[in-house]
Amino acid sequence: MADVISGLVSLADYRCYVSVLAIDEMIWKLAGIQYDEDNGVGAWRQITGRKKRAAFMGMTDELASIIEDFPSEPWIKPLPIEEAAYAMLPTVMRGNDLRPADLCHLALAWGSGCGIITNDCDFHSLEDAPVEIFGY
Repeated sequence: MADVISGLVSLADYRCYVSVLAIDEMIWKLAGIQYDEDNGVGAWRQITGRKKRAAFMGMTDELASIIEDFPSEPWIKPLPIEEAAYAMLPTVMRGNDLRPADLCHLALAWGSGCGIITNDCDFHSLEDAPVEIFGY
C-alpha cells in the first residue's frame, strides 16, 4: 500500500488518514490475497457464505497481527470519528448514489477534511464530490 501511495504523493509531505471502514475493507482484501496464495488465484472469489466465513476465521490471528502493526507506520494516522462526519451523512446519502459503506467513507473523509484514495469506480464516477478522489 505504501508503494501505491508514494506513487501519488511524497510520504514526507503527507500523512495518510485511515478510518475503521477503510481498515475493514483492507482486512477483507488481505484475506482474499492470503486465501488465493494458499489455494490458487481466484479461489477466494469462488467461495461464498459459511465457507468464506470459515476461511476468514482461520486467518484472523495473522490478519490481526498485520492490523495491529499498521498504525505504527510513520505515514499512517488513524482518523478520529467526529460528530461532523455523522452530521454530514444524511447530506452525503441524498446527494450520492453509493452503497452504505461507501457513503460512510465519503462522510468521514468530508467531515475530516481528507481526500479518498481508491480504485473503486463508484467514487470516480461521482460528480461534484465534496472531497478530492485519488485513483490508483
